Amino acid sequence: MRQPSSAIWFDGYVRTYHELDLLDLATISSLPDFRAESRAQQRFRGIQQRVPPAGVAPPPMSGRL
Repeated sequence: MRQPSSAIWFDGYVRTYHELDLLDLATISSLPDFRAESRAQQRFRGIQQRVPPAGVAPPPMSGRL
């Protein structure tokens, strides 16, 4: 019998979690440092999302005022 697509997706998700995420988590030696780094990365991503990429002109304001 064929598995539904949701079951196939979930199997892949669990496999990825076991093969990749747990290996990454096993390398953490200091939980406080890990948390601080995670918070810093989140703040940096927030700043990146608010700042337009260099060399890209903002859209014109004509017609908006």
